[in-house]
Amino acid sequence: MRALEIPSETRHLAYVRSFVTDALRGTPIPQSVVNQVVLAVDEAVSNAIEHAYGEDRDGPITIEVAVERAEVRVTITDRGVRFEGVATPPELDIEQHVRLGRRKGLGLFLIHKIMDEVRYATEGGRNALTLVKRFKEEAPEGGA
Repeated sequence: MRALEIPSETRHLAYVRSFVTDALRGTPIPQSVVNQVVLAVDEAVSNAIEHAYGEDRDGPITIEVAVERAEVRVTITDRGVRFEGVATPPELDIEQHVRLGRRKGLGLFLIHKIMDEVRYATEGGRNALTLVKRFKEEAPEGGA
């Protein structure tokens, strides 16, 4: 398992994306799955920055990435405001959403579409969002 802690500032999102990509490098995970996980984690951390801490830019966010068997598990924890709406969001017409000029409201929808499991728990003043993505191992390059 690899872990990263960042302050709750959007300027650290590029570092989060690089961290997740690096954590999954050298594993049998197909690049398409890596890209999906990176997008889901980016959305989840963005939500934590915006909603858990609001204007408090000193709040820590921890991202843990683990690969076990044929699944990636990412846990994002913070000590901010408890989030109440992690249930699967309703289906969304993305084209209409964009056509109406809406710029927000896609994060949870995308996370639930991309990931196989999305779990949220609160314990001891910590919020934990666990994202799970299953994958089929890619054959090594040059191998059969």
